[in-house]
Amino acid sequence: MPTPFEKDFEQHGLRTLYRKMRKTAKSRFIASRRLERHQDFLAWSTSLFSVGLIALALMTAFQWPVAVSTKMSGFWQIALAILLLVVSLLLSGKNYQKRSMLMHRCGLEVDELCNSILDACRDDDVDAAIFTETREKYAAILSAYENHEKIDNDLFEAQNGKDYNLGAFKITVVHVRYWWGFALYLALLVGLVAVFVGFVMFPGVAAS
Repeated sequence: MPTPFEKDFEQHGLRTLYRKMRKTAKSRFIASRRLERHQDFLAWSTSLFSVGLIALALMTAFQWPVAVSTKMSGFWQIALAILLLVVSLLLSGKNYQKRSMLMHRCGLEVDELCNSILDACRDDDVDAAIFTETREKYAAILSAYENHEKIDNDLFEAQNGKDYNLGAFKITVVHVRYWWGFALYLALLVGLVAVFVGFVMFPGVAAS
């Protein structure tokens, strides 16, 4: 029975390289979508958080009946504004939109390289020069772009679970890990809602 390393050197090396490149291309597309989701969730969560801060300020300005003092209300508004500023600065520096575009471009280039050797992959005898040239082009593409994360590769395998002999539990774990990466945005909104609830409904908790 061949070892995992021997499978990398099966009788048709170009087909092995093709499968690796195709997997990389798909993982890069998944990474692009993940980064795009980060950008969308960041925009929506920070926008809604800002609206919530404005609503808190209006409640104070119009003396809306709340369960906290004016002093405590001001404290929470400042604290939440600082939190929003810190999170926005930290996450905006990650350049999700630009990185998503570059990941997508990388996926397209690798995918195009895959398509260029399809005819050669159908032949049982492959010119060594084709394999060497393709491998060098593949390496050049990879070196020009940021690498995708492990979760992108794991999600590709989960989406093709039968090909990788993955059970339902393993696939579920991968999807949970993937979506857990966006938990911060939900936590921001849940925290804001918790403050609102504390203002209105629980004077023993929120009041000074």
